[in-house]
Amino acid sequence: MNTWSIEGKYRNNAAYVTVKGAIINARTMNRAPFSFECMIDTGFSSGLYYEEGLRSDAQIVGVTPNLTNIRLADGSIVPAYTCVAQIEEINNIKLRPPGITVTLFMRGRRKGLLGMEVLKSFITLFNGPAQEYKIHI
Repeated sequence: MNTWSIEGKYRNNAAYVTVKGAIINARTMNRAPFSFECMIDTGFSSGLYYEEGLRSDAQIVGVTPNLTNIRLADGSIVPAYTCVAQIEEINNIKLRPPGITVTLFMRGRRKGLLGMEVLKSFITLFNGPAQEYKIHI
């Protein structure tokens, strides 16, 4: 029998978790901590997606996010800033140090997304009819 670390009910037909971590300057070890809610998005192949406001936090600790283009679910190509981030907790469950290193995309004022780059590290069960999810960390 699996011991599920995280269990939750869907909200508005989607699974949400709170992610905590930091953007870390590898030279100085200065940290720009973050904590935000993410919709779990299995169609998003990368790690984290959040609003562009995190870009200034990264710059304060000496990390310069790169400007790139990304393809959205509707097929459109849009600019976004990207850098490396570290996820240290999901729903207040601490991950083994140093956490999970992921690509963080920052764009606009959109809500957070947690993608497959993170989910591939865990066992995740989605039960659409029951509107619930479980994650084993």
